[in-house]
Formats: sequence, structure tokens, C-alpha cells
Amino acid sequence: MSEFVLFGVIIVLAGLLYLRERENRLERAKLVNALMSKNATELRDLEFVDKVTLPKVTPVEDPLTATADMSDEEFDKHIEEQLKNG
Repeated sequence: MSEFVLFGVIIVLAGLLYLRERENRLERAKLVNALMSKNATELRDLEFVDKVTLPKVTPVEDPLTATADMSDEEFDKHIEEQLKNG
């Protein structure tokens, strides 16, 4: 029974250590931004850029299909679909 309690304490301590390291990394990034900036406006801009995340871009499928590799049935079906879509 005491092994489970000790295991729980180890997990909690590991979580606290992770949170502390994460906080230190964030503070270090703020310090680097403060040292790099020449004035308060640049510091504000650098902090804003750190907070912005890029949107995930999904790859666009090419609507063009190589018809040379299609069988006759697939080619006919493709032509019918293209005529329907206009």
C-alpha cells in the first residue's frame, strides 16, 4: 500500500518539476525579448508574436486528374462528372 502512495508522490513531484521548468522557459524567453528590443514598442511586438500561433493549413487537393492512367469506365465516369459540375 505504501508503494502506491510513494508512486503518487513521485508523479506529483514530476508534474511540479515540469511546471517549474516550463515557467522558467517562458521567463527566459521574456528576458531575451527584453534584451533584443530597443524600446517598449518593439518589446510589445515581440511578445505579441510569441503569443500568435499559425493556423493549420490543410493541403489542397489538385482538381486535375491524370486521365492517361484511367480505364475506359473511369474515364467515362470522370467525363460525366465534369459535365455535371459544368
